[in-house]
Amino acid sequence: MRKTGKLEIVPGCLSEFLERWCKSMRLGIYAFYDAEGIADEGDLIYLSAVRNELDELIIVVNGKLASRTRVVFECYASQIFCRENHGYDGGAFQEVLLKHLPRTVWEAVDELVLFNNTVYGPLQPLSPIFKGFFASQADFWGMTLFHAPELPDHIQSYFLAFKKSVLQSSAFWNFWKNLRMDFTVSDYLIASYEIRFTETLHRAGFRYGVLQVMKGDQIYDEPLKSYEMGIPVLKKKIFRSSAFRIRPAEYEALLQHLENEHPEVASAVHAYMRHHRYHWKEAPTYRGLCWSNEAVLAAVRPYRRIYFYGCTVRSFYLMSLLSAEERFFVESDACWHGSQQGEYRVLRLSEIFVRRGGDAIMVVFMRRHNADPLRERLGRLFEHVIYLCDPMPMGETASS
Repeated sequence: MRKTGKLEIVPGCLSEFLERWCKSMRLGIYAFYDAEGIADEGDLIYLSAVRNELDELIIVVNGKLASRTRVVFECYASQIFCRENHGYDGGAFQEVLLKHLPRTVWEAVDELVLFNNTVYGPLQPLSPIFKGFFASQADFWGMTLFHAPELPDHIQSYFLAFKKSVLQSSAFWNFWKNLRMDFTVSDYLIASYEIRFTETLHRAGFRYGVLQVMKGDQIYDEPLKSYEMGIPVLKKKIFRSSAFRIRPAEYEALLQHLENEHPEVASAVHAYMRHHRYHWKEAPTYRGLCWSNEAVLAAVRPYRRIYFYGCTVRSFYLMSLLSAEERFFVESDACWHGSQQGEYRVLRLSEIFVRRGGDAIMVVFMRRHNADPLRERLGRLFEHVIYLCDPMPMGETASS
């Protein structure tokens, strides 16, 4: 580790803390979540590697923390905070930044690193990455930039680092103060936190840097290519969910690379898949046929009431661009009736009365192949419906 020592998060110890760190200081905040509160082998490999690049580490836990994991975390962290599981990692970072650290601490911090346990790695040494970006002209940086026509460019928030120029700015602190946490869907967090954060700091005049620019969800859909591009981590979600477009041959090649070059990470991945009873050979692959954002916005703007079925990053982003009198999400697999997703209410379909030929439109973000029952139901309610993105098995084509 770069330098050891305890960071006492109490005002009485602040002067001693500042005196101890007369040179550059890199502080990390690690957001951890597991349903059982247990850090697995892969979590600890990655945490240890990042910890080696930090002067101080704070761990914030969403939900449970098993006693055996607490003992291990105490070997890495100066402070451990446990909180209720709401707001995902954004909520965890917000609470620590605004409630647990006095602003004067930031006078001693030259770089802040926010990271979480949604990835496995590292798949290459981290020291050159940290040193390269710290010496660069970038004011804030991350591993990957999401780049796709349907959403603004943004640094993906599983790893973010900010230099002193950003930490001393009102743009940084005002963003955290104004970030809403009254939601239950992770895609809302991406739309309001991950996307908006990059936008906010960039508009404030700060420069950002990334290791690689990813084409949309490439880090999920093409993990082998991401690995070959030099991305030092793999998203854990690809080893438990069939929602991505990974071909079986790519899974096989990726796992073979890990076993040959990173056996400890490979061991963690296999254990993770066993725990979630997941096997890549059973994973279907899909592709989507989507309207452009401009086409969707042009189609719906004439309507006074706009309903979105499907809580996705893109649906939250598009909803934020609209100024209709009434904007609602409709209950779906991800959003349930009565929940509040930031500023948006979630309604049941049975609550909606739409006058035929009226001023309402439904925009549907499809995630399931068999959508016929839904189409029939919506067709009875709405005269105007846009099916924005119909997933279909890879290789099929859509009729025009």
